[in-house]
Amino acid sequence: MSRVDRFKLRRELVKSALAANDVDLAIITPGENFRYLTNYQALALERITALVVSHADVWLLVPELEYHSALAKCPDLEIISWNETTDPYKKISQLSPKAARVMVDEKMPFFHVQKIQTLFVTQLENFAQVISPMRMRKDDYEITKLREVSLSINRVHQDLIEIPFRNRSEKAIAKDISELILREHEKVDFIIVATGPNSANPHHEPGERLVQSGDVVLIDIGGTSLEGYCSDCTRTYVVDEAPKEFNKDFQILLAAQKLGTNLAMAGVTAQDLDRAVRAELAKTGLDKWFIHRLGHGIGMQTHEDPYLVEGNRQILQVGNVFSIEPGFYLPGQWGARIEDIVAIGQTESENLNNFEHDLKILT
Repeated sequence: MSRVDRFKLRRELVKSALAANDVDLAIITPGENFRYLTNYQALALERITALVVSHADVWLLVPELEYHSALAKCPDLEIISWNETTDPYKKISQLSPKAARVMVDEKMPFFHVQKIQTLFVTQLENFAQVISPMRMRKDDYEITKLREVSLSINRVHQDLIEIPFRNRSEKAIAKDISELILREHEKVDFIIVATGPNSANPHHEPGERLVQSGDVVLIDIGGTSLEGYCSDCTRTYVVDEAPKEFNKDFQILLAAQKLGTNLAMAGVTAQDLDRAVRAELAKTGLDKWFIHRLGHGIGMQTHEDPYLVEGNRQILQVGNVFSIEPGFYLPGQWGARIEDIVAIGQTESENLNNFEHDLKILT
């Protein structure tokens, strides 16, 4: 399938979903949903750019100064431009003046929402109801792109053991890791370098602490590829030698994480997968230090549906791609997390971060 046809098919699926749900109009401003449907990474500005979708038609509304950029990216779309003296919001209402049910993108800036709301005698609804189920089920193209970007972040983890750690700050190490990520990613999304007692903070921001011998080092990193797909992978390391008590708990975590990746398959509910891993950790009491959900979906966003957490009874399906990332965090001592991205296939699941999980020694 050509790139143009791929994005056209996605828009056709949106049109069909709107009709099936009796929704007259969807308005999507720049962001991941917009890029998913257009292949256009438009800027989110005070001048509105919007993909407008009805049951029968699709229009791309852009400021006049963005017209040529939009045309180059979306030659198959009907593009409507507006100039500085035009009210672009009225143009939207003119495209579907009788719309009774209207959806807007969940991340649309409020000042756009506020102006659109005045045009339609209806309560605006969340476009996520339509787009989220589509984006959750990745096709072969998306699985390929997620596999490629995951291989890129795997190489970063495999290469970072060559970085000097001892007596250097977390910030300095994070800068070195950033350079490794940018070798194969379009941008760096996040870098967690949490050392010693800081590793007990799951979302620690790299600081000035100097790495010492015996430190546990938790490294959680991710970036976005040129095609817009995200990587996310966590490994736990140790400088010189692991404390004995930590090593014992880490082996338990390792077994629990492996259980999670093995159980990740179509037909399992999101909460049951979370429960199974948590129950494994509970055998030794380590579950009380596992303070976050088991995992999250990933695609054009690092965090998206489905979420593997208690209360989510959603049944996992072929095409779902998500993290399996149990951890434990002992305040004032240390913490650990192991994270892989898993893609559910027709006959089996694929671990996109299937490389060394054991503790590696840093120097």
